[in-house]
Formats: sequence, C-alpha cells, structure tokens
Amino acid sequence: MADEIAQVVDLEYKGIYYLLKGTKAMIGMMATAIKTLAEWNHKKWMEKPGSCSWQKIQEISEGNAPILEFPKEMFEETIDITNDPDIKGEGMISPFEYCCRKNNLRYCVMPDLNPYDDYIPVAVPAQEFGIHDEQIKAYMRKRIKGEEDKEAEYTKALDEAKGKLDAAEDETEKEEIRHDMEQITEARDQNNALLSESKEKMKKSNVIEFGDYLKQGEDTEFLTDPERSVHMAQTCGMVREYLPSECMTPIREESLIPEGNIDGYGFQMHHKVGSPTLQQIRTAVDTIAKLGLRLRVSELDVGVSSNSEKAFRDQAKMYASVMKILLIYSDQVEAVQVWGLTDSMSWRSREFPLLFDGKGNPKPAFWAVADPD
Repeated sequence: MADEIAQVVDLEYKGIYYLLKGTKAMIGMMATAIKTLAEWNHKKWMEKPGSCSWQKIQEISEGNAPILEFPKEMFEETIDITNDPDIKGEGMISPFEYCCRKNNLRYCVMPDLNPYDDYIPVAVPAQEFGIHDEQIKAYMRKRIKGEEDKEAEYTKALDEAKGKLDAAEDETEKEEIRHDMEQITEARDQNNALLSESKEKMKKSNVIEFGDYLKQGEDTEFLTDPERSVHMAQTCGMVREYLPSECMTPIREESLIPEGNIDGYGFQMHHKVGSPTLQQIRTAVDTIAKLGLRLRVSELDVGVSSNSEKAFRDQAKMYASVMKILLIYSDQVEAVQVWGLTDSMSWRSREFPLLFDGKGNPKPAFWAVADPD
C-alpha cells in the first residue's frame, strides 16, 4: 500500500513538474512573441510618414535631428492634386506637403518662436535631409532672384528720382521728390536686409542649430525648459503663419508681464485675404486685450494674388473686417499703422498689399479703412 501511495505521489509530482516546465516554456514563447510584435509595431510606427513628434524625429535620427528653416511660400497651398497620378486626394496642398507625401517623408513642424519672419522651422530625420535640402534650395534660389530683381528696381527708381531732383526748380516739388526718395531708400534697405539673410541661410542649407533656435524664444520657457515647451507647443498642431496666439501664448504667459515692465503689445499684421481667418485674428487680439495692455498695430498689410478688380475688392473686405475687429477694442488700440504707402514701394510688392497702387491712387482698401462699415 505504501509503495502504491509513493508511486501516485511520484506521478503527481512529475505531472506538476512537467506542467510547470511547459507553462514556463509557454510563457517564454509568449513573451518572445509579444516582444517581437512590439518591435514590429514600433518599427512600423517609426517608418510611418507624415507629421511626427520631436521625440520620434530624434529617435529616427539616432541623435539630434537637423532643424531646417523652410521658406513660408512652401506652405502656401498652390498645388492642385485632384488629377495627380502620384498623390491621392483632391484640392490644393502646399509644396511642402506635396513633397512629403510623394516621398513618404517624416517631419515635425516646430513651434515658430519667430512667427513674423519668412521661415517656418521644421525638424526632419537626418536620413531624409537631402530631399528636403534639394526642395529648399529650389525655393531659396527663386526668393534670392526676386530680391535681386527688386534691388535693381529700387536702384533704378532712385537714379530716376535723383535726375528729377536735379531738374526740379520748385522747392515744393523738390521736397516731394526727396520724400519719395526716402520711401524708396527705406524699401530698398529692407529688401537688402532680406537678400543678405536669404544668402546667409542658403550658405548654411537653411539649417539652424538647436541652441540658436531656442534663442529665438528669449525670455520664454523655451530657454529654461525646452523639452517641456516643445511638448506643450506640439499640442497646438502644425504651426501656421501669423498664429502666435495659438502656440506662443501658453508658453509666454508666465513671463509675459515680468514685474509690470510691459504695458503695451504690438501686432505685425502681415496678412493675406482669408489667411489668417477673421476668427483667428479676433482670438489673437482678444487674448492680449484681456491682459489689459495697450495695443498697437505697427505693420498692417494684406496681400492678394493679382491686381484684378475682384482681388482688390476682396482685399478691401479683409481690411474692413480687420478694422472692425480692432474697433471693438478702441479703448485699448492706440494706433493702426499700414506698413508702407504704395504697392510699388512695399516689401511685398508682388502681392499689392497696401492702400495705394503703384501710381499713388487710392484703392478700394483705402476707402474700406476710412469707413469700415
């Protein structure tokens, strides 16, 4: 009897032993399968094209990812993909998006710490730098050519004005010519500064070091806590032109008015018809107005795609709508300054952005500003 009991116990022990051994092997197999699946999913996620987080771009690059300053015209929706054989979809998209979708590129549009310049910072994987660099250089060449052409136009205009000044006899006429020359000289100097900047950036392949990028956010949390700030700003989505209210206010709010040293806020409103939307403008102005600051618009202009009657009517509506928004805060708005006199003297002359045409004639926009209602 004792032997039989011993045999039963031995069998049960062996059964438990083999069960545990099998379970351990099964657990090992499951763990390996889960790890393999996780690695496969991570690789698939890493290879997925389109907009990414800053952390993902760094991981792809296996270190610090290059930050490129893309010309803003690359983000304007100018390409129709409705019948494009390479891109699925319809409607208009930007050259930047077209290039990324066509080549399955990954990118991270960084918070635009300097939203009023002509560039948008984008982090890209080091492995895809070459494709982006090729696209950027093509647009930078066009930009530099345009700025060089404008420099020649301003030089010619100054020479002509000097000739008129020498020939003028009436003092009033001379004073008008001198005033025109001052305007032309100012526009030429602004254009020359842009030209120098464009050439300098192109020498560096439009790459900006991360430290220099952070310096653009001086006096903000970007300098003291860049990781937190980058993560926080990414919740805003893609940084768009002229929308500092969406991506900068949460970052700057903590030190916006240090010890009461800031009592006013200036808006550089370089707009286009429909961009930004009127609601976005209202939100931006309202956000700052609630802080109790005095407001000033220092550089208002509204670009259009042509000098047609329809374009000028649309431009006038945009000007009128902007003025109506500002009039809501008339007790805080100290001044609204248009950034130039005539279209031909504007730094955006190709977009006919001002209240007077190249000959000094008032456009519909002038009357819209004079009487927004």
